[in-house]
Amino acid sequence: MPLSPGTGPRLSPPSRRCAPRPVGPVVWSRGSASVRPVRHAPADRIDEERHRVFSVSTSGFIVPPPGLFPATSPAPALAAPVIDGAPPAAPSRAAPSRAAPSRAAPTTAEPTAPVAIPSFRSVPLGSSAPRAAAWHLDCADGQSVSVTGVVLLGRQPAADPTRPGARLVAVADAATSVSKTHAVVEVDRAAGLPDTLWVTDLHSTNGVMVTAADGTQFDLAPGGRAPLTPGAQLFLGEFLIDIRYA
Repeated sequence: MPLSPGTGPRLSPPSRRCAPRPVGPVVWSRGSASVRPVRHAPADRIDEERHRVFSVSTSGFIVPPPGLFPATSPAPALAAPVIDGAPPAAPSRAAPSRAAPSRAAPTTAEPTAPVAIPSFRSVPLGSSAPRAAAWHLDCADGQSVSVTGVVLLGRQPAADPTRPGARLVAVADAATSVSKTHAVVEVDRAAGLPDTLWVTDLHSTNGVMVTAADGTQFDLAPGGRAPLTPGAQLFLGEFLIDIRYA
């Protein structure tokens, strides 16, 4: 019940014996914080003891000095709670994805036009390419002489220094009407007519006569010169030579 002023026990002032004693620094114990008086260390250990004195933070918590307690390892991570009766979750495995093989659309081949096969003409083995046409002297003794330059005709023709490089052709005349060097037959390219064959009488004994392809005949004067045409005939005395161009 409330007391009125002036009533109740009277308290006497505290005596010196009951005066509160100063409390030393607070020491931390593992169970709870307890306050107990600490004896002051000697003067030479005051600095060491100061480093072990606890400090009180502004929020009221007692902070132990560093190095007082061993470092503790962090608390292990808590495992996820297991619900009774629930089967353990199987590890998820991603099903391997298989790409469906792509199938190309069937293509229809376009009809191709028939290819014409070239025809070939069989050529007998050993045949050579056709040669250019040339003048030929088909003699009565059976020999055929191709004329590409200068040819000296006679029973025993001799070289002529005025016609260097001339070919010497000896004919066999049974009638002995042909002189040793009777005539010269040559292709005269200097005249600008390479297909023209000329005959010149070399002052023979029995002379030179020409029968043209149309049957016309004429004799050459000693040292005279006349053209020859294909199909014509040349007479050295009585020795016959056919003129051919092929």
